[in-house]
Amino acid sequence: MPLTQEPGLRRVLITSGGGATRAALAFATRVYDLGLDVEVTGACFSSCADSIFAVVPRKIIGPKGLVAWHGNAEFGS
Repeated sequence: MPLTQEPGLRRVLITSGGGATRAALAFATRVYDLGLDVEVTGACFSSCADSIFAVVPRKIIGPKGLVAWHGNAEFGS
């Protein structure tokens, strides 16, 4: 389901173990374009941290939230 602007939508709650870098970049772009905040409610690892958490201007790490980075992605030429 695509992320759409809904009346009153101001924040996205996220928990992610990482994964598909391109999908995370697309999601991060959409969240940024919609001007949404991101709240990490659990884990935000790997592509979540690199692509989503790092990009949005307003972010919250909840009481049980954890953000962790490692390495980087290589897309090739």
